[in-house]
Amino acid sequence: MIITRKVIKELTELKEIDFWFDKLVFDEIIELYEKFTFMAEERKNKCFSEHKINILWVEARLMEKSIFKLEEKIIEELYEKEIITPKLYLKFKEEIEENIYRDVRSI
Repeated sequence: MIITRKVIKELTELKEIDFWFDKLVFDEIIELYEKFTFMAEERKNKCFSEHKINILWVEARLMEKSIFKLEEKIIEELYEKEIITPKLYLKFKEEIEENIYRDVRSI
């Protein structure tokens, strides 16, 4: 869906440029990609309805990992600015890494 939407956007912009040929060609291609977008949307909705729990779990884990990565970046900045001690930096870093990889170890 993302790719087809991007193609439609790019083709719409290209259509506005004068290439000295019939712009209906762009309309036909855009229409084709709109059909692809519709089909992709239907497949996405079907897949989501069939695997809703798993998809939500993966999304939650990805968001959680993103938060841990942000925490890690903040801790590194605090350490570089000498706001926290090396010992505290290592402790925070270990805790963050433990949380990031906790589900991998349980598999």
